[in-house]
Formats: sequence, structure tokens, C-alpha cells
Amino acid sequence: MIKPYKLISTKLIHQGWLNLRKDIVKLPNGKLQDYTYAEAPDGVVVLALNEKNEVLLVEQYRVPLKKVLVELVAGRCDKGEDPKHAAKRELEEETGYQASKVIFLGTVYPTVGQMNFTTHIFFAKELKFVGQKLDDTEFLDNKTMPLEEFKQKILECKLETSMILAYYLAKEKGLI
Repeated sequence: MIKPYKLISTKLIHQGWLNLRKDIVKLPNGKLQDYTYAEAPDGVVVLALNEKNEVLLVEQYRVPLKKVLVELVAGRCDKGEDPKHAAKRELEEETGYQASKVIFLGTVYPTVGQMNFTTHIFFAKELKFVGQKLDDTEFLDNKTMPLEEFKQKILECKLETSMILAYYLAKEKGLI
């Protein structure tokens, strides 16, 4: 049975919205190993479907990848914020839509080897446009895509982020 490694020491090496931490752990074979990882606040992903059966998407440049990506609505939870509230807030900020129905689909750990990041996944429908409220550091374009096209792009790996897991969870729960 796998047991947790013994923590020998831990040091915060960078503090910001994303912290970097360096731990020294004792492995099962007795060797010491440096392990550097990021600590981040919880995040949310929202698969939102409008009345035309289209998925709301955002297109934005991602600095770490040096690439423009088309993604589901996503963002981080503010300190102490309920993930469902964060999902509603992010949907409105990024797309300008409020949802009457927001359904929790599940929680995943998308980057277990590099971060302690937790993502809460939601499905939103019954949308009403109220106006976009981007942060002053957000530059993105809104897109819509018919659900069937979205599904096909997932199957062809043309939507490249792990956020597409929301589609499978919504489908398995009979929401789409």
C-alpha cells in the first residue's frame, strides 16, 4: 500500500496569486527528493448552453503556451468564495450571461504533478444577457459553437484544454 512521503522541510519560494513551494520529502527507499510545485486557489469551469443549443466559449491568448486557445468559461475562486458562486460570477464576467440554472458536475485535480489546484465543474443553462464585466487584465473574445460541433471538436482533439471534461460529465448526468 502506498503511503504518504515524509515531509522533511518546506519553503515558500515565490508568493503571488500563484505560490511556488519547494518541499524536501523522504521517499519510500529512504532517499531525499526536492519537489517544487505551484499552489493555486481553487478554480471553476462552466459549460454553458444557450437557448440555441450552443456552447458559450472564450478565445484568449495563454502566455505559458504562447498560443491562442478556445476554451470554456473558467476562472479562480476568490478566497472563501463558494465554487458555485464563482462559476456564476465568471460566466457573467467573461460572457455577459447570467444563468438561472447552475448545476454542479464534479471536482477534479487537473495538474496533480505540478500544482495543488482543484477545479469544480458546472453546467449552466437558462441564460440571460446582462453585459460582460471583464477584469482589466482579461482580453478575450466570446464565441458560440453548436453543441454537436463542440462534441465533434472534442472527439478530434481540436479543443485542447482539459476543461472539455465538463462535456462528458454533463452528458453522463443526462443534462445534454
